[in-house]
Amino acid sequence: MQSLVEQAQRAIQASDFARAAAVLGQLVERTPRDHGAWYWLAFAQVHRGLADLALPAIQTALRLDRRNPEYHNLLGVVIAETGDYEGAMQSFHRALKFRPFLTNAHFNLGKMLNRLERFDESLEAYGMARKLEPQRTDAWDDLAETYWRAGRVAEAQREYAAFAAAHPGNPDAARGVARTALGTQGAARTAELYDAAVSRFPDDALLRWDRARVRLGRGDFAKGWADYL
Repeated sequence: MQSLVEQAQRAIQASDFARAAAVLGQLVERTPRDHGAWYWLAFAQVHRGLADLALPAIQTALRLDRRNPEYHNLLGVVIAETGDYEGAMQSFHRALKFRPFLTNAHFNLGKMLNRLERFDESLEAYGMARKLEPQRTDAWDDLAETYWRAGRVAEAQREYAAFAAAHPGNPDAARGVARTALGTQGAARTAELYDAAVSRFPDDALLRWDRARVRLGRGDFAKGWADYL
């Protein structure tokens, strides 16, 4: 018979967070000073979209282990779900105080700063996350997207090109290269890049959606509506 820990691990691996939360709830009842169990309970609850249940769990984990950077990082994620971005950033900074090279904390800090349109600071945080883990495609994508949101189109295009070169099998990178070309190379070139991207990733819905908008904008209604559908 599997232990509660093994059951929780399997549920989390399967993204069955409701099951994980139920099992971990039993575990913390039996071992209330197991800060790891409280952490994973908070993890499961926030992935269920239940920040109100995740918050007391991660706060309990931190009372039992106040210097754990992963716990501070997750507290930031939970707080962010409530809309308190400033409070979330404080938690991410505390996580980085204990572990300066915690990639997730840099990434999450970049996300909060982006939402607050503090783009220069966001770029710095995302840049550090990418530097620490260049295999993380979300860090590449969000870094380039932040340049785009900041109106720095040429730099966004440069970053998407670097993203595509580092991760040639990623459709988001190809999409970013095509999207940013509209501001620097014109609609015709953008259409060519989307055609090339769709030919490589024919099942990617976002690429089809973006190409539909470009085609419709150029008056190519038959092909545009075909992509849209």
